[in-house]
Amino acid sequence: MPVVHHGLEEAKAILLPHALKEVVAISYLMGKGYNYPTAWHIVDSWWMRGD
Repeated sequence: MPVVHHGLEEAKAILLPHALKEVVAISYLMGKGYNYPTAWHIVDSWWMRGD
């Protein structure tokens, strides 16, 4: 559920396609076994690098 709330907040601040990509990436990592904070930090680092 935290990733859903994160996506809704992101959608308010940035473009919806970017918010959805972020939510999907976080959800993917969580499905691979990462907890939400770790998954969020990994995905955030991808955006910061421009990946």
